[in-house]
Amino acid sequence: MDEAIEKRRAYLDLQRLPQMREAFRSYQTFFEGLLNLLIRKGLTREDPYKYDQKITEISVPPDDALTETEKTDEMSYRLSAFRNQLDYMNTSYQFSTEFLDLPRLKRISSLIGYISWRPLPDTGKGATSRALVQYVEKIRSGTDSMAAGILKDTLVQLDKTTRQIATIISELVSFQRESYKCTLRRTVLHLASPVAAGKQDEAMKSIKRAFSQANPGQTFYPELVVEILEEDSGQTGEERQQALLSDLAVVEEKREDVVRKEIPHREILMEAVRILARTGIDLSGAMDTVSGNRQILFERRLTLGERIRRWLAERVGRREEDRPIEIEYFEGAALVPKTEQVYYLPFEGAVKKKASMYASLLSRASAAFQKLETVGEDQLLDFVSKQIMELQTMHRRLGGLNAYFQSEAPRELRPNLKGIKLNLSAMMNGIVKANQRKHDYVAMREEEEQMKRLGIG
Repeated sequence: MDEAIEKRRAYLDLQRLPQMREAFRSYQTFFEGLLNLLIRKGLTREDPYKYDQKITEISVPPDDALTETEKTDEMSYRLSAFRNQLDYMNTSYQFSTEFLDLPRLKRISSLIGYISWRPLPDTGKGATSRALVQYVEKIRSGTDSMAAGILKDTLVQLDKTTRQIATIISELVSFQRESYKCTLRRTVLHLASPVAAGKQDEAMKSIKRAFSQANPGQTFYPELVVEILEEDSGQTGEERQQALLSDLAVVEEKREDVVRKEIPHREILMEAVRILARTGIDLSGAMDTVSGNRQILFERRLTLGERIRRWLAERVGRREEDRPIEIEYFEGAALVPKTEQVYYLPFEGAVKKKASMYASLLSRASAAFQKLETVGEDQLLDFVSKQIMELQTMHRRLGGLNAYFQSEAPRELRPNLKGIKLNLSAMMNGIVKANQRKHDYVAMREEEEQMKRLGIG
């Protein structure tokens, strides 16, 4: 049994737990996309206290009944708290069988079960799920087809990732239970007083005393002791032990099959594509805001000098909207800003075209998405790299243009101009996460090629 346990441990540590880590990273990405969408739609608010929450261990946010008067504030807090728990999982938790004991696995299982994604029913198992489905239905029934497309894809991915995590947790729980029992047999049972067969209560008390002496402060699981007694002395004990050995057995796989499972190259890149596609709604929203601010500035009451300059420019064929706008931006940690000239109308057209393409990529049935699924990995990598670069440029120019229009507006008009900070923040979050996936892909490809050069695999 000890040998079977150790083989199973190695399999979980080397194969299943890395998959679980990746699944949790994806889950956080999808959930943050949903949360940002709810905030942009005004259904929830950014939690002002999210950075003050100090987390030392996984815990599930509240899920008690919500009153209509406090629903927005309370849902904003709960969803933000849930996001912070996911972030703690991905930054502070160790994904190893040694660290993920039964109590931690129970907490993780409760965390991913906090919100029911398939489906999101009105009668969900918790108040938070029931409130969330109302927000979802508002977006689905609205006129914003891009937001509805993002929502649909996000919910599908959250459900898929939840089930993937739950499957691995189930495997880990089964392993930890058998590992615990194996440890008891090896370190505790021989210390317990021998008792007559059939006197389970006396055996339990004796084993518990021996356990407390050998493992002070550790959790004692009576139900697992009962299993041990039944397996070791029950009428079906031998059959139970054979079944356990069968469950613990690791099926040997060919090296190329293992590599294929551990390194889903295309899926990593397609996840980067989905992350980028979800920035489309923020890209479009930021452009609409900048366009509205420009219109307010352009249609304002002009001074005599401004009217003369505009008239002279039109006389020589230079309309104001055709002239380049000089914007400022900071690059890296530089203290001195750089400048760039942007031709507004061509830029606006390029942004709208990009947002439209991203909207089409949200549907797996679209021609754009299906085309990407058929291209080679090198082409797909080039596509992701190009999109990241172009989105970074648009992010920079949108911020610069909006700052320019706000600085040019007379004081009395400035209250009418809107900001795009939330849109830019969500876009940058998408850029960073897509870039991370791209680097993951490149690192995996390089590792695989190195192994081939060394004759491994």
